[in-house]
Amino acid sequence: AGKFDRRKEIMTLFFRNCKVLPMTAAAGEPNCFDGYVGVEGRRIALVTADAAAAEACRAAHAGAREIDLGGAYLMPGLVNAHVHLCGTGKPMSAGGAGDLIDKVVGNPVGMWALRRMIRGHAQAQLASGVTTVRTVGGIADFDTRCRDDSAAGKVLAPRILAANEGISVPGGHMAGSVAVAAHNNAEALAQLKKASEQKVDLVKLMITGGVLDAAEKGTPGEMKMPPEMIKAV
Repeated sequence: AGKFDRRKEIMTLFFRNCKVLPMTAAAGEPNCFDGYVGVEGRRIALVTADAAAAEACRAAHAGAREIDLGGAYLMPGLVNAHVHLCGTGKPMSAGGAGDLIDKVVGNPVGMWALRRMIRGHAQAQLASGVTTVRTVGGIADFDTRCRDDSAAGKVLAPRILAANEGISVPGGHMAGSVAVAAHNNAEALAQLKKASEQKVDLVKLMITGGVLDAAEKGTPGEMKMPPEMIKAV
């Protein structure tokens, strides 16, 4: 997708007569209501149950296409809170993922292809109705790069809360693939500093074992990271 300027967009779609599932309801707020949704270019700009506010917004965007949903349900956007943008979502062992990453990291062509692939995976999330993703482990700084490209309009992708590489321990969950294996507190803190310099939105700690790298039944929930390292980070 070419670069677009969200500031210049106008409301292009206005949905009325629908049951809205807002996905943002706080405690005590309705999680479904009769309401209105406005889409401004590539952005959901209005979600409301207030008929007067909806009419004012519609009147301000006279060129918008109006769609009466006849009481159908409408969910403005999904949030995927556990994403590895370097993965396809298909099952793969942690060791297999690490071997694949080793083949491309450090190779300029491989890194270019990897960045392109990650962009594609982000776009696939958006095409599936996901408007916000939270990454929880990635390769190098590709998550934050994709986040920034999306925010700048260089790529059409969801809103991204980016973690880049997670922090694990030798033999720990995703160590060597989407997480750095920290041998001690100093190495863990060094990775934390690196993540801060990359301006991540969050840091993923691989505290326990995981399903993908479990050697036997019952091990995914075992504590892997020493409590003192967790506390230090």
